[in-house]
Amino acid sequence: MNRYMSGNLPTCEREDFFLILFALILCIKFIIKQITAMSEYQYYEWQTLERPLSAAEQAAVNGLSSHIDVTSSQAIVTYNWGDFKHDPIHVLAEYFDAHLYMANWGTRRLAFRFPKGLVDVDAIERYCDEDHVHIQTMGDVQVLEFEMNEEEGFDEWIEERGLLSTLGRLRDDILQGDYRALYLAWLKTMSLESDDYDEDEDDPDNFFNDPEPPLPAGLKKLTPPLKALADFVLPNQARPIWGRRIGTQRSGPNIIREAKARY
Repeated sequence: MNRYMSGNLPTCEREDFFLILFALILCIKFIIKQITAMSEYQYYEWQTLERPLSAAEQAAVNGLSSHIDVTSSQAIVTYNWGDFKHDPIHVLAEYFDAHLYMANWGTRRLAFRFPKGLVDVDAIERYCDEDHVHIQTMGDVQVLEFEMNEEEGFDEWIEERGLLSTLGRLRDDILQGDYRALYLAWLKTMSLESDDYDEDEDDPDNFFNDPEPPLPAGLKKLTPPLKALADFVLPNQARPIWGRRIGTQRSGPNIIREAKARY
């Protein structure tokens, strides 16, 4: 029998054996830590939809990261560790018309830039809340942002390449007053916030006591960009909610109670 296995070792050799074993364990832990760090993934993309970037603008965007890929209509950068050192919404407002962000820990963001005054801010704000869907004025542009965070991650990873080319078409819909995208995002907000929902009927600032926003026509026949948005923001279990007509101007709590009872 191998004397290492039998335990019949002189004291000095036994100490050396355990030191080697301890060092091996530390190495394994270090490797696991590195693999875990490498498993993080962030994807940033921006696109122009109305005009190409000038050569000077391309050079400015190219200087934002050492490994960003820039063309006259698009910029893409990914990270397996580290982070983008600039505010991606400011980059959108300065150079682009649409922005997509995805992280494999459960954050997804979609944003559009509009020339100031071309969208009905009051109508859009009926679908907004403070944390997930909001519109803001930044200089001479207005930025509409959708941000969804699933603490346990999304069930499936969506192929990110090419997705913004599809979702970007929703920008024209919003410009034309088609708010189906906003309604789907509002439903997702209800889903995300329902676990922390506090039924304080007397609180005028309670988001869940607001009436359901206007139900846009055509929700039962979604376009490819709207289907892509549904995949992007809505969990599979929430699909039957918008598959039925629920737009009866009810308050948020009634919709949440129905969703909880159903699921």
